[in-house]
Amino acid sequence: MAPLSGPRTRRTPGYWLSTLPGTTRITEIVRLVKISWRTGHDYRELKYGLGLDEDPDGFPCSGRAA
Repeated sequence: MAPLSGPRTRRTPGYWLSTLPGTTRITEIVRLVKISWRTGHDYRELKYGLGLDEDPDGFPCSGRAA
């Protein structure tokens, strides 16, 4: 695995691990990272829009056990 540096924001790491061959062009890696980010973003957007981030009682899930 090769660490790839990337932009640092509050929600994303400053690197990604890759199992791609070392000969993979950086433009291909960037394309794949963007697709991965977009897929995750769309998933979170749909989950929020459909209310799937709430527990059965209708309260937002905090991600922590009470």
